[in-house]
Amino acid sequence: QGWINADAGSGLADMDAGLLQLGGGINIFSDTGYELHTKSAFVDLKKGVMHGHDAVTGQGPMGELKADEFHYDRDAKLLTLSGHVQMTILGSKT
Repeated sequence: QGWINADAGSGLADMDAGLLQLGGGINIFSDTGYELHTKSAFVDLKKGVMHGHDAVTGQGPMGELKADEFHYDRDAKLLTLSGHVQMTILGSKT
C-alpha cells in the first residue's frame, strides 16, 4: 500500500484518536514521486486522510501544481485540489 512521509515545523498529536495537527511549514513526500508543500495540515491516521486549508504547491512525475487547499484520501488514492488550481502537465518522454 505505499507510504507518505511528512515533516513539519510543529505538531500536535492525539494518538488515541489518531489525529495530527501539523504546522510551521510542511513537506509531504510519497513513494510515487510526488511532493507537496504547505503551511499546515490535519491528518486522520485512522481514516487515512490529510487535508489543508492553506496554499499548497507540489510536483511529481506528471508535472507541477498549485492550489488554495487540498484533500488527500489514501484508500481512494485521490488528491483533490480546490481554489485557484493551476497545473502544468508534462508530456511523455517517449
